[in-house]
This record gives sequence, C-alpha cells and structure tokens, in this order.
Amino acid sequence: MPTPIRRRFNVQTLLQDKAATGQTLDHVMLLANQATAVTTRYVTVSLDDFSETLTDGTPEYKFAQTFFGQELKPETMTIVYRDITEAPETVAEALDDAIALGASWYWQCYIGVTDSDITDQQALAAYGESFEDRVQTVLMTQDAEAYNAGSSADIGALLRAISSNRASVVFHPASVTLVDGVKDISTERPDAAILGRMTSTQEGAEQFDWHALVGVSDSNLTAAQQGVLAEQGTGKGYNFIEQLKNTTFIHLFRGRTCTDREIRIQWGADWHDVSFETGLANYAFQNPLMAFDDETFADVESIAYQWRDQALERRIIVNTAERPALVKFPDPDTIDASTRASGVANLSNVYDYYLNSAIDEWKITGNWRLGQ
Repeated sequence: MPTPIRRRFNVQTLLQDKAATGQTLDHVMLLANQATAVTTRYVTVSLDDFSETLTDGTPEYKFAQTFFGQELKPETMTIVYRDITEAPETVAEALDDAIALGASWYWQCYIGVTDSDITDQQALAAYGESFEDRVQTVLMTQDAEAYNAGSSADIGALLRAISSNRASVVFHPASVTLVDGVKDISTERPDAAILGRMTSTQEGAEQFDWHALVGVSDSNLTAAQQGVLAEQGTGKGYNFIEQLKNTTFIHLFRGRTCTDREIRIQWGADWHDVSFETGLANYAFQNPLMAFDDETFADVESIAYQWRDQALERRIIVNTAERPALVKFPDPDTIDASTRASGVANLSNVYDYYLNSAIDEWKITGNWRLGQ
C-alpha cells in the first residue's frame, strides 16, 4: 500500500470561525392584551405584511401603521399577546414566556394609554429595569393628571419618583380644542412614531427631538402645561408632541427619559457595552490563551479603544484637551495573587469618557451698542 503524504508531511488547520453576536438594539416590542386565551404568544410583522396580519381599526394596527409610516422605515416589530381572561397573566409572565419561545427586543411599549393602565405600565417599566438584557421602555399616556402639578399618581411622576432611567413617557391627549372645534386624536400613537423614526438610525448618533414625525398632531398644550410636563429638573419627565408655529414641523420634545436622561445617551451607552462585550467574547473564541499578562491586556485595551473611537465617531462622547476620553488598563503585574487565582479579571475605571450632551433649546442674548 502506498504511503499517504500526510504521514510524512502533516498540515492541519484549526478553523476558528465562531463569532459571538451581541444583543440587537433596534427591535421594538408592543405588549398587547388579549381577551381570549393566548394561542399565539407573539407575532413579528413587517411593513409588507402588518396590514394583512393585524386587524384594521385595532390599537395594534394603528400602532404598527404609525410605526412603519415614518420617513425611515424599520424592518419589523413584534407584538406580544398577554392573556387577560379570568385568571389574567402578569406582565412578567407574558414577557418571560415570549422570551422562552424565542422573542427578543430592546424597545418595549404598552398598548394601554389611560390612567387605568398605570399598574401595567409600571410593571412593564420595572421589567425593563431589572431584565438581564438591556432594554428601554417607551410608554404613552392620555392621563390629564400628567400636567397637574399637584398630582403625584400619574405614570410619569411615579416613574420619576423611583428614578426609572430606562423608562420614557409621552403625554398625548385624547382630544384637543381648536378654533374650529374639538379634534379627536385618541388613536394617535406618538410612541410608535418616534420609535419608527429613530430605530433605523445608528444607536446614540441622533437626538430624539427635532425629527419630523408623521401621523401625529400637536398636543395643543399651554406653556404652563408644558412646564409641568417637561421642565428640566422640575417637571415630571414627560415628552410631548409639538408643532412649531407657522410651520408644518411636528416633533417630539424633549427626547428624554423620566429622569431627564437623554434617550439617545442611554441607547448609545447600551450599544457601547454590548459591542465591547461581544468584542471580548470574540477575542476569547479566537485566542488559545487569555492571561494576566501584557499580551492579553494590550489586546483587550485595543478592543476598548476600538469602541471608544466608534462612540466618538457617533458623537456620543468627546475627546478634547479639557475633556479627554481616557482608556487605561492596569499593569497586569500589579494584580494580586488571589485575583489571578480566581480567573476573573475584575477591572474598575479602565475608561473615563465625557458625554456629548445634546441641545434641546437655545437661549441667546447679545448686545448692540453705539461706538465712541
């Protein structure tokens, strides 16, 4: 029998082609209530098929219609159905089951928009704050107590009181009184409009106000009502829809969470962290050894720089002489023996960045004067 070449000249290639995929941060989920026992836990719809999948005239249909009706078109959204029959499911039970069956999302919304939905809205926001993946909750309410300065039981005030950084609430009335009569806007979904417009953009690269929205109307609020809703620091942390006078420009103001944090910044921070985590996972997949040594720390530091530079490119953070974006890993020789033995590289404060805050309003003064 002839001798195979590989017996004398043996070459073997190890294919390191496995790659980690991080959490998707653009997908929207709407939690809907079903008055009959749930048989389909969730459905994912697209621009092409939502009108065939959903029933025209329902709140779910209106949400999807507004979501897919913006200038930028998202690819899909998911509707999770919750059984509210005689033994109603909790919000958490419905969402946990949907996840177990394969659903996933980053943005989560709720179908109900009245004061009777506050308990469920709170439950959804709480779910988002404690969920193992990163999510943001965007709610809408028609509750007029939102602009009552003396009320602390409306959804915005309640979430602000517990510092719910990952929840945002849009106030939008059921009707507005105009010169020619009362206009019914009870079916409008500004929460769907802003997410439809923004989720196709790069995470953290654009602020959530000052984008034209389709399918929603001006909230027709007085200056005092706007102040109660959204005044920086003293308001209740709401967003609302406004149309600038003598224009057709309708947008969401102020594009912030219940704690006045920019929605953009929270989204950008989540994108940075997910990207960094995925980079670390892929580094582990591609290298035979990660150790407490210079080689490993230099490699991981380069991953940190990679995502720092991406965050700078998206203008989420800044890097200037006065506000430097610093990355500094410790010398591995300074790490104690017990940490080395644990196998867990628990490093603190390895990066320090300054936020690039968005401008929602300008207030400028100047002087004109006579010369000498």
